[in-house]
Amino acid sequence: MLSVHLSDPPEAGCLSYLRSLLSADIQLTLGDDCPEHVVFSPHRGGDSAESERMRMEQELQIVREQLLQAQRMESIGQMAGGVAHDFNNMLTAILGYIELAQGELDPQHRAYQFLESAIRGVEKASEFTRQLTLFARRQPMQIQTLQLNAIIQEALQFTQRWLPANVQVRTFLAEDLWLIEGDASQLTQVLTNLFLNARDAMPQGGVLTIETQNVVLDQDYARRHYEVVPGEYVMLSVSDTGIGMSPSVQKRIFEPFFTTKPQGQGTGLGLTVVYSVVKQLGGHIWVYSEEGRGTTFKIYLPRAAHESLAPTLAVPPAITTERGSETILLVEDEADVRTVAVEALRARGYTVLEAATPTEALQLAQENK
Repeated sequence: MLSVHLSDPPEAGCLSYLRSLLSADIQLTLGDDCPEHVVFSPHRGGDSAESERMRMEQELQIVREQLLQAQRMESIGQMAGGVAHDFNNMLTAILGYIELAQGELDPQHRAYQFLESAIRGVEKASEFTRQLTLFARRQPMQIQTLQLNAIIQEALQFTQRWLPANVQVRTFLAEDLWLIEGDASQLTQVLTNLFLNARDAMPQGGVLTIETQNVVLDQDYARRHYEVVPGEYVMLSVSDTGIGMSPSVQKRIFEPFFTTKPQGQGTGLGLTVVYSVVKQLGGHIWVYSEEGRGTTFKIYLPRAAHESLAPTLAVPPAITTERGSETILLVEDEADVRTVAVEALRARGYTVLEAATPTEALQLAQENK
């Protein structure tokens, strides 16, 4: 018999919670001396009770590991966000100075082409910081109601350009798939990263399988998966028949900069971005893999509250570079970024008042009424 003793009179909510922890097939029996203690008497024999206890301990250990992983990713994300912010400021200043230098040269000048190469290098570094920002969940999202199947089909059209001929693509997309809420461009990035990961896992070729379906995650599933809220979800599954991953690799697969690829063949941020975007959309992602047999990523995204697609956004008009004569008050705390912005605006004919802090800006505004 498994007994739980409570020092205070048990509340109904407490009893319900204890019953849920010990599963529905454990009978709740109140002893004669209740409310001093509560006794839980399993219907089954001692061996069954011991098996039940071991099962519960295993589930608790799994959830504990999921919690620690989530906390570790959150801590790393905060650090990465700070690094990305500072690094992005440096790149902004470098790019600005390069463009200012280009403006002083004839496009046919040899140095102009060197500066073009420098700009491409800065843009690659900017993409790196963008992924770090995504991981830190500091990248703004344009949330709208979406049909995931349509995004998958668009992503696959692009994927065909770099997917080897020895990789076969199979799709099983539910026709009645529920709508979701998300950012189309970032979901495309998620799919692209998963497809790239699958391609690299199948150097000798194989099968890439994409599946979608409507699912309902119940209380039992949520109890065994940290942060999962029971409800209706759209499930996306991306599977490959590649080399698979060991358990130790699976534990670190979403960590930034972790990669099993040779040096120079990956940043280690692809799956990190996938994890972050899914979490930011209120979803969940799990990985299942066996060495030599392949890997499956399963993503669960909440069903949209509204069953109507967002209207297509109009293409914004092209940005013109007309000159101006107005006065602009520019506030920027990063000195190099501020200098570049001031020079660019002055080159367009504007009068610029620059300030490093809000206090300085208010003072300048008062002095230049």
